[in-house]
Amino acid sequence: MNKLMMLPLVTLTVACGGFEPLEGSWFLGSQTMVDDGCGLDEGDDDSDDSEDDSGMALSLDEEGGFTLSDDDGFGWSCLLDGKSFTCDDAIDTMDLGELSAGTLEGTITVAMGLTGAFTAEEVADLDMAVGISCEGSGCEAADQSEACTSTMTATATWSDTE
Repeated sequence: MNKLMMLPLVTLTVACGGFEPLEGSWFLGSQTMVDDGCGLDEGDDDSDDSEDDSGMALSLDEEGGFTLSDDDGFGWSCLLDGKSFTCDDAIDTMDLGELSAGTLEGTITVAMGLTGAFTAEEVADLDMAVGISCEGSGCEAADQSEACTSTMTATATWSDTE
């Protein structure tokens, strides 16, 4: 009876290729800007960001995917297809009034897209896209009158320390 109960799990594992990334802490290595349509790299004189300590937690889910989240709860829900993955955009909004001590009105929306592939259970190559848009009367004064997109690549590595 126990062997029969295990059959669906074995079938699912074989059908999915059996690949699962390691759960736990993942850290971004150096990032390479591919297209900086938003000017995110302007004024950044840090030419060696290989010591980047940006970390995220990866948790597997029961639907064949995983979630990535940072300490602030910002993150992605991702679907795994073999070793490749696609994530839902993570959306964040910022009130210009809060950012400008009440002098500007508007809302900045940041949509962060993430796709990639695991090269091993503890290493992933990432393709990231950051889209920024603004609505409101203060957008031009905040230098956000036009929507923009920046794309970058990075490598993420699992760490056995938290």
